[in-house]
Amino acid sequence: AAASLSHICTFGTLYSHGVFVPTFKDHFDTSLDVASSMVSVMFAMQFFGSLVAGLLISRKLSHAAVAAGGGVLVLGGYTGASFAESVLGIHVALGVCVGLGL
Repeated sequence: AAASLSHICTFGTLYSHGVFVPTFKDHFDTSLDVASSMVSVMFAMQFFGSLVAGLLISRKLSHAAVAAGGGVLVLGGYTGASFAESVLGIHVALGVCVGLGL
């Protein structure tokens, strides 16, 4: 049950961000490919972050500490995205921070 919930929270968050791409495109007055690249960055950082989390769990930290760190990254990413005023800010906040936290 916990693994199913984890997949819903992780991949549900990643896949549902496509709904916001047209809004980002209009708000930042950019092209659709630039707006949608934020989701691609988020996917790439999520898979990279999984490697780092696995190494941290096996060598240094507990599962709970790594999960808490991921939660802090996601919280910081969404908070930073709410204040972002540029496409680069959205890419860093959502793509990098939220992607690594997931």
